[in-house]
This record gives sequence, C-alpha cells and structure tokens, in this order.
Amino acid sequence: MKPLTKRLQTALDLLPACRLAADIGCDHGIAAEEIIFANRATDILKYTKKVLACDISAPSLEKAKARLTRAGLAAHAEFFCCDGLAKANEADGALLLGMGGRTIVEILQKGRSLLPQMRGLVAGPAGHAEALYRALPALGLRVEDERIVWENGRFFPLVLLVPGTQRPLLGAAEELGPVNCQRRDETTLRYAAWLCRVLEKTLRVPGASRTAAHQEEAAGRLACLHAFLEEER
Repeated sequence: MKPLTKRLQTALDLLPACRLAADIGCDHGIAAEEIIFANRATDILKYTKKVLACDISAPSLEKAKARLTRAGLAAHAEFFCCDGLAKANEADGALLLGMGGRTIVEILQKGRSLLPQMRGLVAGPAGHAEALYRALPALGLRVEDERIVWENGRFFPLVLLVPGTQRPLLGAAEELGPVNCQRRDETTLRYAAWLCRVLEKTLRVPGASRTAAHQEEAAGRLACLHAFLEEER
C-alpha cells in the first residue's frame, strides 16, 4: 500500500474505535482499504472486520470495489450505491470526506435518526465549513476534536463530531472550529489568514448571484476572523 496522505491519516486517527465504520462518499475506497488493512495488521481491532463503503455515484463505487478486490480485501467490505447514511443503519462510526460543508449537513439531516448511535463521525468539509458548524446544535452533535491539515498547497479542516449538546458557536469559532480557536497553532492562524483573503476577494469582486445579504454576511465573517488574528498581535 502507498503511504496515506496526511489528510486521510489524520482523519483516520481522529475516528474513534467503533464496531462498524461507514465510509460515506468512499470514492476510490482508499479509506475503506486502510481501515480493513489496519484491522488485519493488529491483534487489537479498532474497527469491526467489515466496513461499509457507500457512494451515491455507481462508477465511484465500482472503483472502490475494484481497488479492494485487487488488494484481496473485498470480502471485508459491503458496498452500497446510496445517498449518504441511507445504508448505514448499523454503523456506529463514519467518515464524510471530500464534500462541501453544506452537503455534509444535508447528509446528516437526512440521517439524523442514526446520529445518536454514533461513537464518532469525522467530517472533512471541502469548503463552507461554517455551514457545518452552524448546523451542529440542531443536529444534536458537538465538536470533540478537530485538526486543520496543510497539504499540497491546500487547507483541509477535519472535525470529530459526537452526539451531544453544542452551544451555538460565535465569532471565529464558527469559521475555524472551537478546538482550533483554543489551540491557536500556526496552521490555524494561516488558515484564518487564508479565509480572510477569500472573503476579501468575495467582497471586492461582485457577483450576479451575491445579494446584499450575502455581502453583509461575508463582511461579518471577515470581521470575526480579523478580530481573531488581532488577538495574536
């Protein structure tokens, strides 16, 4: 097996021990393969012997199935072409990587009845992380841990969510996450500065689809991030 990317390794490190892990949006099946391989390589199983590989795209699911078949691991996985958590009724852990924050929220809303049984869900919003953070109180999920990974010229926020009560997040915590704001490490500060540049560009370059409300929201988010960064000076 090739070495894992830093992003995927961090996501798997965040995922807690669980009986049945579901890889939602499994794409090529790299995460599912690693979970199965880790089980076979240790006497102490972190996960169950089977993994649920789920993707809404049939071609992507076939790629995952082919990958695990080549590795001799297909018998340790169940494959489902489905929307989100639709086939994850028995799962008590899940990965939701490589999709936008709004899409993750939609998946969690549709599968809300399953969330209380989860020991942990690791979400990796590829854009609009603030949408995920805002939705947590209504979903009955709270942030247990999180990381921001810098790899190949990109930032990848990763969030471990567990059932519980999350107070509404305020200020920069709604953008960066509460644990990251407390940690205030170099990567978090660089990520905050990058988000500032993105929002400044949004405000500077008008778009036909951007309403006055959208611009006002962007300005408010930018002000919160500037305040967070000013605390370091």
